[in-house]
Amino acid sequence: MEFFVPYLFGIFIWGASALMLVFRKTQWLLIFSIVLATSQSSSVLNFSFADKGHGIEPALISFFCFMVSVFFEKDRNSYVQTVKKIWPFYIFLIWALILNFLGPFLFKGLTVANPWFEGPGIFEPLRWTYANLTYSIYLLFYFAVFTSILVDANLFNHVKVRQIFIAIFFAFILVFIISAAQVYLYLSNRMWPVFLLNNRLGVAQLYDQQVAGMVRASSTFIEPSQLALYLSGLFFGTLFLLIKSRNLFFIGFLVLMLLISSNFFLTLSSTAYLVMLIGCIGALIISFFYGKKYELLKCFLLIVLIIGVFFIQSGILHAVLHTDISKGVLSHAATAYSQNISQGFQDQFFHKMGTDSFHDRSMTDLQALKTFCSSYFMGVGGGSFRASSFFASFLVGNGLIGLILIFWFFIKIFRLNKNTKDRSELFKTARIFFGLCFLGDILAASISVADINIASLWINLALWVSFILLKEEKIKT
Repeated sequence: MEFFVPYLFGIFIWGASALMLVFRKTQWLLIFSIVLATSQSSSVLNFSFADKGHGIEPALISFFCFMVSVFFEKDRNSYVQTVKKIWPFYIFLIWALILNFLGPFLFKGLTVANPWFEGPGIFEPLRWTYANLTYSIYLLFYFAVFTSILVDANLFNHVKVRQIFIAIFFAFILVFIISAAQVYLYLSNRMWPVFLLNNRLGVAQLYDQQVAGMVRASSTFIEPSQLALYLSGLFFGTLFLLIKSRNLFFIGFLVLMLLISSNFFLTLSSTAYLVMLIGCIGALIISFFYGKKYELLKCFLLIVLIIGVFFIQSGILHAVLHTDISKGVLSHAATAYSQNISQGFQDQFFHKMGTDSFHDRSMTDLQALKTFCSSYFMGVGGGSFRASSFFASFLVGNGLIGLILIFWFFIKIFRLNKNTKDRSELFKTARIFFGLCFLGDILAASISVADINIASLWINLALWVSFILLKEEKIKT
């Protein structure tokens, strides 16, 4: 019975996606996928693979239907032109797939740690595992999603762009509500209905992560660090919108920023705090050198307000102690919360280097660099080694050649961005917003998240590149 709701949700996903595919509602499939991309902890189909529990996330179904719809709707020349514009990215894909298959055989016996989807960070000799297969499948799938979004973006107009923005912020509101509910139930000493939102085999236990006796919000994501990565992108992008906006838009973005900041703190993630700090300092520097005076003042006041969110949350919970329900269970939990939230913040931000988590992560990343060097800088395959951070995993998985190809890809993107003009102010805003969202995502991933199957990261990258490729009228030199 506990799996009934998730599977009912799964039937809805399958049905809605199929209907939109049949009636060729390509744009709605993209919007549907953007919303579902935040539902990482749910599964529309569970299965056991190599004695591990795995599941198909809702967004994979809608994205698949989206790709099929784009394929039959667009001519083949659209795909060819897209690949030509950013061909180093696809050369990287070929290299990554070949190395992922051959690496375990070429460098068999090298020390690796925590292969993808294969176990809890145990050092062992390199060998080919099912993780190499699943890594290749995910990589191919998200490259196909990336390409389909770029091809479909040729038909973007102002209405579609606004719909994408609405979908992104609507999805966040749902994520925030579930995060708040998770903390509230903890304060009320009630059981969190794990299998209502998390029916993926083998990952449900990650919902009960705590720091200093306080629950860490994970919402619809597998674990708090994944939620922190998702919020990092939104934080960077929304900070830009807030600084540049005025009137009613400013009020709306201010509310969103306060909610994002609140959700950041509820994760009790050192990654979240560090990304927030980097974002605030970066915004101040850019506003000081390139912005207007009122934008600099707005940025400074906003940062003060964000810092205040942390103390406001603690203060509200502390106020519960002086209400009529002070004798209840809620107040007792709030007492522990108000006492431990400061300690949890300090442990995760100021004393992180002394924790077991920091030691384990550092050892894994250090081993990744050693294995990278032992493979003659070639890499051992993306599915062979799962380090603690994205950069370490990327380097040991794809080697120096993979790194060069990715740099080449970004150089081409920046050149395209420099030599062309935006179609309109809205398209320019969208381009910068999604670029900053991707920057926030990759920054958080480089600190503590090594997974490649993070839908929000691929969506932000695809939309950012899309709005760059949509720029027209080359600047006269």
